Order: sequence, then C-alpha cells, then structure tokens
Amino acid sequence: MITSSTSRSDTQKKITVGVLVHAPPEDYAFSYAVAHAQEALKDGKQTYLYLLHHAVRGAHHPSMASLEELGVRCFACSLALEQEDMETPAWILPAGLTLLSDILLHSDEIGVFNPS
Repeated sequence: MITSSTSRSDTQKKITVGVLVHAPPEDYAFSYAVAHAQEALKDGKQTYLYLLHHAVRGAHHPSMASLEELGVRCFACSLALEQEDMETPAWILPAGLTLLSDILLHSDEIGVFNPS
C-alpha cells in the first residue's frame, strides 16, 4: 500500500480507503482485512468495507463490532446475502457490484483480501 509522509491540513481532502473482503470469516485474510480497516479508521481515513461472496458470513463476526464503533461504511454483496440466505446487521447495507465499482474508483488506497 502506498502512503504519503506529507502532512495534510484540515482543508485538504480526507484520504479514502476501500477494503474488499472476499475471504470467509474463518480465514486469516478476513481478520487481516478487519485489522486493516481498523488501522485506516484510527488514522482518520474515510473507510469503506465491502463483503463479497463468502465474506458476507462475517457480517455478524465479533470483530466487525469495532468497525461499526469506529465509523466504517460497510456494505455486503446483495447476491451473496441471498445465496447464503442471511441478513446483515442494520449498519451493514446490502449493495450490488455497481457500488463496489464506485468504491474502487474513488478510493485513494485499496486493499483486497482473498481467501488463502
């Protein structure tokens, strides 16, 4: 991931981070993605997390609660939710791939976490 050592003033645009999680919650990559999002939020970055495929099963994972408290904007693939026959907590919004495309297009930094 590319980072800048240049300080930003309050008038400059906030850095946006997009985190795409493809790994299921039992995979180490899922935990790593959550930790990555937590770090970005603690650094004051606007963070968007998108749960794709089997990662939607992690919507109720205990580690996700800290992301809600830190202010992540979280989305889960609507099709994957339908395939897994599950609902998400109210703070995780179902969304399609068009929203994922927008997150990737408009993020300054992108992290993609696939199953190991």
